[in-house]
Amino acid sequence: MAQPLVTIFIPTKNRFDLFQRALLSAVGQDYPALEIIVIDDGSTEAIAQKNEKLCQEFAVVKYVRNQQSCGASAARNRAIALASGEYITGLDDDDEFEKERISQFVHAWPDSSAISYLCSCYVFHLKGGRAKRGVRRGKVISYSSLKLKNEVGNQIFTKTSFLRQVKGYDESLVACQDYDLWLRMSKSFGPAIRLPYTSYHIHTEHEAPRISNIAQREKGHQQLIDKHAAEWTTAELKCQYFYKALLCEERRFSKLWRWLNIHTIPVYILYKIRNL
Repeated sequence: MAQPLVTIFIPTKNRFDLFQRALLSAVGQDYPALEIIVIDDGSTEAIAQKNEKLCQEFAVVKYVRNQQSCGASAARNRAIALASGEYITGLDDDDEFEKERISQFVHAWPDSSAISYLCSCYVFHLKGGRAKRGVRRGKVISYSSLKLKNEVGNQIFTKTSFLRQVKGYDESLVACQDYDLWLRMSKSFGPAIRLPYTSYHIHTEHEAPRISNIAQREKGHQQLIDKHAAEWTTAELKCQYFYKALLCEERRFSKLWRWLNIHTIPVYILYKIRNL
C-alpha cells in the first residue's frame, strides 16, 4: 500500500548554516514519501547560490526563490500553494526535526475522528548549551482551550486541503500568524491532538536575527486580539492581554516567560493570583 506524500516547507533568508541544519533534518526523516519545498525569501545572491546548490543535492527538495523578500507568512503561503502532498508541515530554518517526526504524525493521524491537525512537544535549546524539554503529555486541544493560550507552538501537521480552505497564513499580521492560523483551523475542522513526543527542536541560542522583534510581537498580538475579540469572552481576553504583557516585557519577565513556554499551565490560575 502506497504511503501518503507529505510536504515539508522551509522558508529561509540569509541564514545558510542554520538552514543547512534544518534541511538535513528534513531530508533525514525515516519516512520515505516526502516532498520538501524551500522558499528562499530574498536572500543575497551569494547565500541564495549556496542555498540552491545544497537543495540540488537532494531529489526530494524543490528550491524556489523570491527575488524580493515577501515575509515569512507569504513565503509559507507560496509553499502551501505549490505543495503536492496530501499532508503538510512546516519547519523554521533555524530549527530541526528528529528523524521520526513525520512517521509519528502519519501513523497517528486518525482514520475516523474529525481533527484539524496534530502537533508535538518541543525541545528548547538555550544559550550556554542548555536544553530543556517542554511538556511531554499528549492531549486533545480544543478550540476553547486554544483561545486561552497557544498550546500548540509554532508548527503543525495537517492536510494540505485544510490549510488551503482557510487560506493559509494571514499576511496582514506582523506576528502571531501561526497562532491565528491554529485558531482558525480549530474553529473550522475541530480539535487538535498533541502527541507525547518531543520531535521538534527550537533553537534560541544562536545570534542570528529573529523573525520578529519585541515591537513586532506586541503589534502582532494586538492585531490577533482585535481580529478575534468578538469571539472571545472577557476571561479569554484577559488571558490574551496577560500573555501579551509577558511578550512585550520580555526582559522583566524573562525567567517566568521561559518557564511558561516550557511548562503549559492553566493561565487562569495566574489571573486569580493576580486578582485580574
